[in-house]
Amino acid sequence: MKVVDDWVTLALIGTTRHRGSLPALPAEVSAVLKPAAASGPEDAALRLADALAVLSNFTRAGARPVPAPPPPEPSPQDHWPECSERAATLLARFLTAGPRELLVEWLAAARSARRRPPHRLLPALLDAAAANRTLRRGVEAVMDARGVWLARLNPRWCFAEQTQGSSDDIWQTGQRDQRLALLQDLRTSDPSRARELLQSTWAQEPAEERVRWLTVMTVGLGMEDEPFLEACLDDRGSRVREAAAELLSRLPHSRLVQRLTERLERMLVCKTGRTPSLDVALPASFDPGWARDGITERPNAKIGKKEWWLKQMLMRVPPRHWNERFGLEPTALLQAVTEDYRDSLAEAWMRALEHHPDEAWREALLDWICTLPAKRRGELLPAIPTAMLLAGLPRLLKEGLVDLQVARRLEDYRGPLTCADCEALAEMVVGLHRLSTWALSSLLNRLAFLVPTAALPIFQRRWTADALGERFRQCDSFFSILQLRHDLYTELHA
Repeated sequence: MKVVDDWVTLALIGTTRHRGSLPALPAEVSAVLKPAAASGPEDAALRLADALAVLSNFTRAGARPVPAPPPPEPSPQDHWPECSERAATLLARFLTAGPRELLVEWLAAARSARRRPPHRLLPALLDAAAANRTLRRGVEAVMDARGVWLARLNPRWCFAEQTQGSSDDIWQTGQRDQRLALLQDLRTSDPSRARELLQSTWAQEPAEERVRWLTVMTVGLGMEDEPFLEACLDDRGSRVREAAAELLSRLPHSRLVQRLTERLERMLVCKTGRTPSLDVALPASFDPGWARDGITERPNAKIGKKEWWLKQMLMRVPPRHWNERFGLEPTALLQAVTEDYRDSLAEAWMRALEHHPDEAWREALLDWICTLPAKRRGELLPAIPTAMLLAGLPRLLKEGLVDLQVARRLEDYRGPLTCADCEALAEMVVGLHRLSTWALSSLLNRLAFLVPTAALPIFQRRWTADALGERFRQCDSFFSILQLRHDLYTELHA
């Protein structure tokens, strides 16, 4: 207290050397002290000693109670029904013991089923989201009205309250992860609204953020986005231009794809007859205008520059266009390509299938891959899209072409899996006897979170002790995680 400091300072100086009146005392202390009878030096010293004695007790006695703050307003009623007790038990387990992937999946499944967690778990959920930004979007989606009310009472949970404003407010004043979550949600529900928000602040966004926002536009991408993305090709940031070109290449009717198609039609010439041949006329020089469409001049691999320019253009055009252009089916078109360019064109067409899937082309390219020598197949593996590799897995298994490299590529797959895919994966693991313990554990751990829960009977039927031998013990964790995932979906959708 300042008043105590003033009296202690006076005691250090001494009353005889002090000039002026004595420091003021709180009314409570003055009421205890006797009024000063005289004003001599001895009286001043006694007054100082008495004041310090009473002040000492006064400070030790504590402060006067202050009125309690008003209680918060009652929480509004929740909108969603509470999840089952079994689902709540699973959530509590994932919060304390993990793995985090199961917690993320529980939140997504609860949102889909429109079920909220019990109130007793809201503090733990909000704490987990405060510590891990990747959980915030999922927690905010299921915490309902009680969670929003609770978040206002703890500054650590303020992130949840800040997401409750209008989309304009969040976009204009929110933090980066809040703006990202808003944009992701809107691209799913209202892509046009998301694009409008993005355009409203586009000129003020730094280049790094512009790239980040463009990557979100892969969700709900359509021709309505094409004018905005076409304008982004003139952006001052090179990475922004590359991101915009990549998105435009996914739209078969975009102006970018049309420009590339027109250029390629001058480079690819098909001679019809009893034995059709597809000749390649490489460009003489690099046109600076190509850079606007995402074509780079210098190759990033051991390949000639002119061939590299051709491949970049070809991988952005739907392969089906060339069937219509030359009147040949994919297999015939592959055979028609001159030997010097067949590998390059086939690789480019495989890349094109990532954004323009076509079953006929996929089967034709798999036929071609199966005819290649083992060394060439190994060199080509990185160019094969993982989705195409997975779709062709039954064929590759039948041909005996699945090896450790294929297994490692499939481990990186992040897309959805069908039950037919799971049958092929189960057969692959059974057949790969040379798969190391570490490699098998890594593959099983990834698959446990990727395969649909409906495929559990497939793996239980195929992965038996007789089929896997000593490797069967490594499947315990896989089956445990898949069973937990099955249980959480069953309970939340009950």
